[in-house]
Amino acid sequence: MKILYIEHAAVYPEEMKKYDHLAGHAGAEIRLVKPSNWNDPYRNESTEQREHRYEIISAPVMFPGYRHRSFFLKKIAPAIRQFKPDIIHLFDEANTMFALQAFILKRVYCPDAKLVFDNFQNILYDRVPYRFAFIYDYAEQQLFRYADAATVRYEGSHEFLRHRGYKGPIRIIPWGTDIDWFRPQSRPNGEDIFTLGYVGRIEEDKGIYLLLRAFAELKVSSRLMIVGKGVKADMEKMFSLIDSLGLASRVDYRGYVNQKELPQLYAQMDCLVIPTITTNRCKEQFGRVVVEAMACGVAVIGSRSGAIPYLISDSGIVCQENDVADLAAKIGYLAQNPHKRRELGKKGRRRVESCYSWVSFGRQCHELYKDL
Repeated sequence: MKILYIEHAAVYPEEMKKYDHLAGHAGAEIRLVKPSNWNDPYRNESTEQREHRYEIISAPVMFPGYRHRSFFLKKIAPAIRQFKPDIIHLFDEANTMFALQAFILKRVYCPDAKLVFDNFQNILYDRVPYRFAFIYDYAEQQLFRYADAATVRYEGSHEFLRHRGYKGPIRIIPWGTDIDWFRPQSRPNGEDIFTLGYVGRIEEDKGIYLLLRAFAELKVSSRLMIVGKGVKADMEKMFSLIDSLGLASRVDYRGYVNQKELPQLYAQMDCLVIPTITTNRCKEQFGRVVVEAMACGVAVIGSRSGAIPYLISDSGIVCQENDVADLAAKIGYLAQNPHKRRELGKKGRRRVESCYSWVSFGRQCHELYKDL
């Protein structure tokens, strides 16, 4: 079985991990097309150079960094024409130029191939809320009409596709993580203070300012480790709030950290908090850091935004959105109950091994391909 993958996010090392597992299935020959150039204000790393068991085609794109309007300038047509795939799995959404380009080239060069698109979106709307919406609407209509299946992360994204009018098969396949890299580690010597962690973008919708206010209410000896970055205005607001709350001596800001360094930081945390606040432009689509922390045996507290409760299940604690008192109470509970933190850490690791490994992801994808 020949499978062609197209994904703009394959420029990131953590996304490349899944292709090693997708390529490892018997009888599968895979090829990946990814951008050779991509701009991301929140990231400053590129795909690591190493040997792979499959061919990678890095192609230049127009409008790098703009997920909906970007498209490949060259190389993708020969990749499809020469490879003649049985399956094309587009790890991008239907309302993108990547999707429209893949659909047109499939119709021209391999009309019998099965086409699968992916969807992370979970905020319901009736019209694509972008400039040139008619182009994205057209792309979505073509994919919805002619695609053979769609893959999503959880029920919220399934609901989104039905709301938008997609009537084809939808397979819920949770995203994975590298459970060999993200694993429980010993806490560094000499660190016995309760450490709360936050990993993500610095912006209001992600709940970082809410978390700071909740942390200020914590009466036990503690520190807050913040990993991530944001635009200048959001960063200035965060540091101003830290000063006004008198938290400067208790907050450990680490800035942007790449994937290779994250496991060592998770090892220093007693609890990770994901306090996302649902707005008309933000609703947690998956929550990668939730899975990474659970894989590392770290207790997790997450809000009810989007996929977070689905990910955590009974392996962590769910708090109300945008509720300082509730979040502070749940942080305080874990701060004073180390046995509960250990219990949740073990349950979280087991849940990730069962549901959110790349091995599980690859197996479920190949089950879909065989069904198609």
